[in-house]
Amino acid sequence: MTIRNDASRHLFRPEDKRAPRRVVPRQGQVLLDTDLSHTAELPLYRIERETAETLGPDDRLLVTGRAFEPRKSGQSIEFSRGAAYLAGTRIENPENVTLGGQPNPVDLQSAPGDTFAYVLKTVERYVDPVEDAAYADKALGDAEAAGRAMQDWQILILPLPDKTQCANLMHTDVWRGMASHSTGRLSVDVAAAATVADPCTILPEGGFSGLENLMYRVEVHGGEPVAEHAPDDGRVYGLKGLKLKVSRRNASTLVRIDEMSGAELRVSPPARDPRTWFAPGTYAEIVTPQDDIDPTAAQAVEGGAGRLFAVTRATEDRVTLAATPADIAATGALGNGDWFLRLWDRMPDGAGVVVVEDIDNDGRSKPLDIGLGLSLTLGGGEDAVFRRGDFWTFTARADGSIDWPEGAFEVPHGPWRKYAPIGIFGSGHPDFKVEDCRIILPTLSDRILAYQGGDGQSLFPETEDRFQPLPGKLRLAVMRGERPVPGARIEWSSVDDFPAGQIEGQGIKPSDPAVTYADEQGRVEVTWSLDIGAAEKPHGLRATLDGGAGPGQSVMFTADVNTAARTLYRNDDAACPDLKGVRTVQEAIDALCQRAVAAPDLPRVIAVNWPNDGFVTIKDFMADGLRFTFNERLDRNCVEAEYACWVKLVMANDAAQGTGAPPMLEVVMVGELAFLKKRDEETNEKIDRHVLIWTPKADAANLEGVMKEAGFAWVAGTNSFRVLVQLDASTIYASDKTGTAPRHMNGSVSTELTGSPARHGFRLDEDGNIAAGDATTSCDFKSWFYLTE
Repeated sequence: MTIRNDASRHLFRPEDKRAPRRVVPRQGQVLLDTDLSHTAELPLYRIERETAETLGPDDRLLVTGRAFEPRKSGQSIEFSRGAAYLAGTRIENPENVTLGGQPNPVDLQSAPGDTFAYVLKTVERYVDPVEDAAYADKALGDAEAAGRAMQDWQILILPLPDKTQCANLMHTDVWRGMASHSTGRLSVDVAAAATVADPCTILPEGGFSGLENLMYRVEVHGGEPVAEHAPDDGRVYGLKGLKLKVSRRNASTLVRIDEMSGAELRVSPPARDPRTWFAPGTYAEIVTPQDDIDPTAAQAVEGGAGRLFAVTRATEDRVTLAATPADIAATGALGNGDWFLRLWDRMPDGAGVVVVEDIDNDGRSKPLDIGLGLSLTLGGGEDAVFRRGDFWTFTARADGSIDWPEGAFEVPHGPWRKYAPIGIFGSGHPDFKVEDCRIILPTLSDRILAYQGGDGQSLFPETEDRFQPLPGKLRLAVMRGERPVPGARIEWSSVDDFPAGQIEGQGIKPSDPAVTYADEQGRVEVTWSLDIGAAEKPHGLRATLDGGAGPGQSVMFTADVNTAARTLYRNDDAACPDLKGVRTVQEAIDALCQRAVAAPDLPRVIAVNWPNDGFVTIKDFMADGLRFTFNERLDRNCVEAEYACWVKLVMANDAAQGTGAPPMLEVVMVGELAFLKKRDEETNEKIDRHVLIWTPKADAANLEGVMKEAGFAWVAGTNSFRVLVQLDASTIYASDKTGTAPRHMNGSVSTELTGSPARHGFRLDEDGNIAAGDATTSCDFKSWFYLTE
């Protein structure tokens, strides 16, 4: 706090360190101003500690609604009104403000950099009735009224290293340099009583020699900046060269500057008590209410005359300073009522400050005489740091005592500056805001958007449509406590650069979200269709409860399309060195497709003598057999193989009905395989090895007998049954043109020829065994037709 009232004292140092419960007055006893202040402070302390312990961390900004939310407003950044809590302290922002329009404006001299944070700084500041006349009462006349303590604040800009996040921001050097407390210490000592041998000599008893009870204030005025500790909201000073100003009445004399004429200032209110008024030899400091939270303006003029001047003349309403017009102009002060004058005491050497000039081996200054038997000693070591405005208070009594533990070195009594990040931002980021560091507080009556299911699904496209629905619906519920909220409005919007697809057939754009409503049970179920045109990217969708302000008001869903590009290909480099380094199935397929694979020069069936998938009479079948025409001459040994050609009859088994026997019967017909024999013009017989002929060994009558004996019956309504034909690629081959290896038949031909998928898939491996293959290697030939009567 920065309280500068003329009080009896500020601090209590009881032996029991536990906080007292309350102030208990006694009959007929004086009730001091300190007792009244303590009466207010005790419940405030409890409230703030309970709030901090209940709400959460002391170093994060806890907000309700949209308080302090940064939003773009034209070319400026605007921070929303509302209330926030920091370390249990309530901080109010009554209206939307910009950096330049906040209660303590920030003057941006340059761009903050690519990555930076908006930081809220708060200080408990004393508001004197001179500053705000609303706290003064005219009925009291010249009597001074009580002031008020207000939680003031300012939003700063803190440049950050790249990749800084809210979670690690407090661990960065720039944050520590700004938010760390001062480490310097102060001790107050009284002069010891002199001792002489002559008992008849009367000497001072030592101690404080003032004639009245006074409350001292020792405040850091300036010094030599320590560059490596410089924070972003003001300079930090080292021990050597430190400047302190002193007031015997807690710097409580403050007047408003109403008019300026050179170094003569007309002030108000006029003098009330000559003992506490400006006088020649005292010092006056030109100040603003913002100085307590933002010292940068005062520090900017430290190199010159500064703002602290000796008083040369003082009347009831005018104060003349020992300064030139240029010195006064350099302060920036105006006689418009927004600037003030504060009284400080003169030091024994006539200066307005005492300065630390020497430091001993223990990191302490020599005692600094401040008059009336009192001296100050600064400590904390050579690395100790102080900030402008750091202060200590103590009381000095007319009995010669002071309220300060003997020999104790204490850290500054105030002001307690608190910092919390609002958010991390990037000037080059598409959405500007990178991460929100605020913690949103829910209220007891807040609605909660609860996730019910549907996240993380995958889609395998079934059609060529661009938008295809996920197999499961996205499910949410809107609740207030344990009760559903019917009719709650849910907005579905895209997330960053993720494709969003459609909700219930409605397209989604960043500026035009899809809208759905909760049913009577507070449930929301929607169909999410993914954009197949953006299948290579994961899809993202955010559901937001319209009008919600606390946590749990937004749920994000993700989904993806099953593609080869998103499927891992795990390759054993030794097994497939050609695909070394390939990570996805899509990459593997692309790598294989880029290779030129020459079609093998293999024997192929180019014609048959039956109508594919058609009908052949038993008579023609038995007479003509089956004829296969190839694209090249076959090896003469092909016809020697016993099972080179398979012909299988498949017929309905009528006798099987109700017996559990197979409904279909299969019989392999025995036949002979030979090459076509031709005669030339001279009637010489020649063998054409381009054509293979399979002839059944039984005549038509015997075939019908076999059918009857096997229980075959004609297929109802067609008077036909199926005949499967297969040429075995392992036995049908042509001699290699080099004479070194046979080239086995490739039976993969068009469906117009065979009536089947035509990819039975056999190939010869290195050992000569039959193995599964593809249409570019050796494989069997298959076809079928139907026999009729």
